[in-house]
Amino acid sequence: IDLYIRALGDHTQKVVKHAEECNAHGKQALIRCDGPYGNLSFNYYRYGSLVLVGGGIGITPIISVLKNIYECDKKQLANKRMCIRNVHLIWIMPHASEADLF
Repeated sequence: IDLYIRALGDHTQKVVKHAEECNAHGKQALIRCDGPYGNLSFNYYRYGSLVLVGGGIGITPIISVLKNIYECDKKQLANKRMCIRNVHLIWIMPHASEADLF
């Protein structure tokens, strides 16, 4: 598997540096990856309250869910097919400045 990583944060910079060091010594870089976590394809409209939790860049799929709720709210509310009344977002990041990207 080929991974293409943009060195933006501390962690991804370390990963890229490790790969470069391995390459310089003629070794293959071994990187352990896991995820994705969760499956957002369930019907979250049937719940009255949602608690969405994301860490770092993991906020990206949650933003899609939030946009979908906002866009569908107008249509579905008219049909009374949406039960969502409260959405709580917990976004965990090492530095508050990361929120500036959004």
